[in-house]
Amino acid sequence: MKIRLSHLIMTFCCLSFIGKQNVNTSSLVKYNGFKPTEERIFNPERGFYQHFDTNSKYYSRLKENILDTLKRANISIIYRGFYLDDFINAPISKAYLDNVQADFDMLRKVGLKAVIRFSYTKNSKANVRDASKSMIINHIQQLKPIFEKNVDVIYVVQAGFIGTYGEWHATTQAEFGIPTRVDSEPNYPARREVLDALLDALPASRMVQIRTPRYKTGMYGNKAITLSKAFNKSNESRIGFHNDCFLASDTDLGTYVKARINTEYGFMENQTKYLPMGGETCKVNSPRSDCPNAVIELRKFHWSFLNMDYPMELMNQWKRGDNCYDDIFNNLGYRLQLNSISYPQKVSRSKAFKVELNIENKGYSAMFNERKAYLVLVNTKTDKEVRIKLKTDPRKWLGKFGKIVEQIKLPVNTVSGKYHLYLYLPDMSASIKDRVEYAVRFANEGTWDSDKGYNDLKVELTVGN
Repeated sequence: MKIRLSHLIMTFCCLSFIGKQNVNTSSLVKYNGFKPTEERIFNPERGFYQHFDTNSKYYSRLKENILDTLKRANISIIYRGFYLDDFINAPISKAYLDNVQADFDMLRKVGLKAVIRFSYTKNSKANVRDASKSMIINHIQQLKPIFEKNVDVIYVVQAGFIGTYGEWHATTQAEFGIPTRVDSEPNYPARREVLDALLDALPASRMVQIRTPRYKTGMYGNKAITLSKAFNKSNESRIGFHNDCFLASDTDLGTYVKARINTEYGFMENQTKYLPMGGETCKVNSPRSDCPNAVIELRKFHWSFLNMDYPMELMNQWKRGDNCYDDIFNNLGYRLQLNSISYPQKVSRSKAFKVELNIENKGYSAMFNERKAYLVLVNTKTDKEVRIKLKTDPRKWLGKFGKIVEQIKLPVNTVSGKYHLYLYLPDMSASIKDRVEYAVRFANEGTWDSDKGYNDLKVELTVGN
């Protein structure tokens, strides 16, 4: 099998010390007959999204038929913008909160997740565009029970609340610094109070995105997120980025500060290895927004999701002219492929044995929400299953080639016999962990079990005493 090594090679070794007397010494057999597929596949927590806004004056709930149409088109996420226009000086009403809950219930029913943002207005000319800091924090506290109840279908939360669109610019509140220009300096301590309140209100398993790198460096400093510090649930390790004018100018219309753009590029490239990166484009800006550069920057900054409709002129250019839309569709976020598995054909249930998986991530990024991987053994006669949780962390599967080495110890009550092997990456939330649409599908031909959400490893082993 010819293996192309155009991306980084990463090795993930999850080994436990086990005495020699308790280890199977059978030699490993390698199977490398997996074939990749370029088809569009449905996978949770990644990809193109459709944008849905609503407001307090005319709340429009999410519609099942529309969400189901997206799902059939292999879209697994949406953006849901909640405008709190009637609550700038008042608590959020029960009716509004009930509507928000109904939206999450609908997402769960259909089998999707959402990028969410709360803000107060789209009007950049309104005299009062957002609430005071104390009111914002009160609103966040009102939303905390909703966050906790619906964490299963919340993909990521954008910071919101401050400024027009909740993008933290053009605020009318003096305590935030009144940066009417995108490149002016805000009051970081006041903004950090809001962001910390949002992080505290969210379950620690979920991350937040802010609009520009300078907001994060202004509040938390410019320290790199290293592999050892990633996913430790500190505030710094939970703050990613959304770029809502990607490729639109040399600074992405103020996303980057021109005078320090090279520094900010390096900062973002490092941070987004382990943090969420997503958003939208906002205008055609050839040649920068043309396919050759677009796909380079999507991979450089580890993009996980992108608006599929805005601006439509650019989407059409990617589809019909440059012809990179399918590549972007497939590679936003993770796209995992099985290359080979090495395993012993015979094992004893009383002794550990080694399994090696060679996995390639063709996507622009790794997943950033926690997810466990399981080796599943299914008895070929009785269909009885044995699930073994692996030590590897799929959030660290970044790059084109990965080798996962695991020591497998079967339960003592495992029945002797022949077992077929599968790889399974379900959702972490108890409410949806058994639903197929929330399990990760590998991009290989003939490996997906659509009834159980398993990935067929195409091999069998025999378990003895």
